[in-house]
Amino acid sequence: MDYEAIAMWATGRHVGASSQCMARHLMGADSDGSYPRDGGDFDRCEALLDAAPDLRARITEMATVNEYWAALVPRWNEIRDANQDQKYGLIQSILRPAEDAAPNLVRLGKGLTMRFGKP
Repeated sequence: MDYEAIAMWATGRHVGASSQCMARHLMGADSDGSYPRDGGDFDRCEALLDAAPDLRARITEMATVNEYWAALVPRWNEIRDANQDQKYGLIQSILRPAEDAAPNLVRLGKGLTMRFGKP
């Protein structure tokens, strides 16, 4: 594992909760379960995978984090290949069944949710 590349990525601009979750989980540390909910979140995860390419081969391990990651991982390449305008809708369509089943998530309106506790 290229710890130096991950450290350089972590001090950069393209870091968010879901990409930090990915880095921590793939490094064997505790993570908070955050997952990409839109194109920006997804692109920050991709920035990590670009910075530390050895992690890309391990993306399937993210499916063990929670049901949201389990839904996203099998369609990762499809999301990556979508244009920026399509990513939000695609990610939302993938996540909606798991989010609708979550007892700690409340939909407040179009694209707006509130969660109580960890994802």
